[in-house]
Order: sequence, then C-alpha cells, then structure tokens
Amino acid sequence: SDLTLRTWAKILSSIPQSRLVLKAAGFEDEMTIFLLRRRVHRAGLDLDRIDFLPFAQSVSDHLSQYRFGDIALDPFPNGGCTTTAEALWMGVPVITLKGNSYVSRMSTAVLRGADLNEWVAQNISEYCELAFKQASDLSYLRNNRALWRRQLLSSPLGDSKGLMNELENSFSQMYSLNLN
Repeated sequence: SDLTLRTWAKILSSIPQSRLVLKAAGFEDEMTIFLLRRRVHRAGLDLDRIDFLPFAQSVSDHLSQYRFGDIALDPFPNGGCTTTAEALWMGVPVITLKGNSYVSRMSTAVLRGADLNEWVAQNISEYCELAFKQASDLSYLRNNRALWRRQLLSSPLGDSKGLMNELENSFSQMYSLNLN
C-alpha cells in the first residue's frame, strides 16, 4: 500500500546505512519494475537504497535470499503469513502491524504463535519505533540468527506433535457429538 511505502521511507530515512530489499515474481517484467519504481519514488523512497530481487527458481534459492536482510518489514494492510514463518525459519525477525481483518492479522498470528509478541506493533508509530530500536543493534541480530529458528521450533507454533494431538482430540469430540 502507499501507506506502507511511506512508512518504509520514513524508516529508511531515519536509519542512514539501511537498505530495502523487495522481491516479487513480476520483477522479471520491465514494465512492472518501471511502475513499481515510480510508485516507490512517489512514496519518498530513495531508489538507490532499494534492491529488487528476482523470483527464485527453487525453494532453497528462495530461502537463501533471506540472507540479504536483518529485519523483515511486513507490509500492511495485507501482511504475510508463510513469508513471516519463512523469515523466522531463516533467522530474520519480522516487524508487523496488528491489523483488524483476517489478512491483516496473519503475521500477528504467526509471531504470537512463535511467542514473539514484542515484534507486533499496535500502530504505525510503534512499527517505526520498533524498526529503529532493532536496527540499532544489528550485530545482535546478525549473531543470533539461529535464535529466531529455535524460538519458532520451541514455541506452540513449532509444536507439530502437540498440534496433531489437539486436532485428533477435537476430531474425536466432534465425532462423539455427531453420534449423539
């Protein structure tokens, strides 16, 4: 959204050495890149500080591209879900803005499921402040990339056995209710 782009412009302008990495399937198309670059420029982002990554041909190539980031900034109002989980898996924490609809709360659900509530902002000002705070200690983020994966694995979100047990119990209860 334009609001997301303006917010990212504010963050980049406040963090001098920062760069923004964007990735999408359409980046192979010259017209798509032209239109996006124009839109990004209108939002106040410095095009010289943006890296446009091409769509990866394999899952491993896709996941390896997370090495280009220290912090993932979730767009809004429609945030990520799979990309949020992927970023955490690859050691990149995600800042998200808690929304008020299903598609705007997916990253919030992933982060809360991973016990990373402190990465969920309640408003745009808090989103920016969280980005400023986290970017002030990049050595911590870079030296602890394995921390986010461990956090994901040790959280309720990473507890696949526990989830399966809960699903089995729920299905059993539904089946029992259906018999009555």
